[in-house]
Amino acid sequence: MPKQRLLNSQVLQKLNLSLLVATAAQAEDFLDWYLDTIKRIGFFTMAHPRTGAAITVRFDGGSIGELRSISGTDSLWQRDVVVEYLR
Repeated sequence: MPKQRLLNSQVLQKLNLSLLVATAAQAEDFLDWYLDTIKRIGFFTMAHPRTGAAITVRFDGGSIGELRSISGTDSLWQRDVVVEYLR
């Protein structure tokens, strides 16, 4: 059996998330933050959805997916994203 050695002390984790948007103003504010503040590829801090711990993440590949309406509602939209972080 060949020897194995741990090269990296941290592991890249990915989370699939759905962002809910209630108003057109929220959608525009998010887009402004994405383009102007984090410049699509920057890191930001958020609460881990399961543990609540603060984690520093970025959008996988800088992609935020398409904003689409949620069926059965008149004013809610959803954007599916993948964020990645080192654990």
